[in-house]
Amino acid sequence: MTDILPATLLCLSLLSLSGCGSGGSDEQLTVGNITDQYLSLAEKIDSSALAPASDIPTTGSANYSGYVNTFVDTQSFGDGLIVGDLSLRIGFSGDGEVEGKVDDFVFIDLQDNSNNLPPRSDPVLSLDGRLNISGGSITRATRTNPTQFQANLAGGITLPPSISGADSDATAQVAGKMNGDFVEGGVRGSIVATSAVPGLPGVPLDGSFGAERD
Repeated sequence: MTDILPATLLCLSLLSLSGCGSGGSDEQLTVGNITDQYLSLAEKIDSSALAPASDIPTTGSANYSGYVNTFVDTQSFGDGLIVGDLSLRIGFSGDGEVEGKVDDFVFIDLQDNSNNLPPRSDPVLSLDGRLNISGGSITRATRTNPTQFQANLAGGITLPPSISGADSDATAQVAGKMNGDFVEGGVRGSIVATSAVPGLPGVPLDGSFGAERD
């Protein structure tokens, strides 16, 4: 099974999804807004059982909507979360096809470099950017492993100096892999990636994702 973050961290990550789908709204979203809106999705995806191989199609395709959560060590805040809105399409014919995007990113500070959320009234920081998902495939179940999928993840996220350590806003180039499992009603899995701002050392941007089938 793909390694994923523990349930408590998975739920925590979704609490920071406040910017997802927010578009051009002037309303400042807070940690409390996120708790109220996304916690149930995190709990559902995390507690779902693996889908039996017989339930996973061999033809057609399906769309999934959810989140990507990654941990980052920032310049000023210490440990934090960067979370984005995940749109995924999986084709089931042959070796499979996995494509999609991650956008509408937000950042939330983990207070005191712990897993503690800030107060409900604290705002979250919206980040511009997009990661493209491509080059994916499906590995069908064996006697010892469930059906899984994998794909490439690449793109950029614009970070302020307080996160990146650069002198001004800079676009961090992200490259990595996502590996996932099919669960009842959705998918979940892990991300292993690197984020690099020009002129600065690259840093790990690892985490998890989860999504429901549309």
